[in-house]
Amino acid sequence: MRTYLTGQANCRGMLVHYYLLEEDLGQERSYGILVECGADRMELRSLTPAAERARGLLEAMCWGAVTPVTARDVVEDWLLE
Repeated sequence: MRTYLTGQANCRGMLVHYYLLEEDLGQERSYGILVECGADRMELRSLTPAAERARGLLEAMCWGAVTPVTARDVVEDWLLE
């Protein structure tokens, strides 16, 4: 699995980092996200086969300063769109 830093945001004085996760699944690739803030982290793998869709999610999360604590809720809503 490869991890790419795609953005960071300041949330109440703490720096939140947003990463794109790229995983090889045989002949296909799958993309997920990782959100880190201090010792807190939320990793959600295999969300989509489309890198641009995962990058768009991370961009929105960065703009909204989503923390690891709320990342799962945001992703669940995003999956329902």
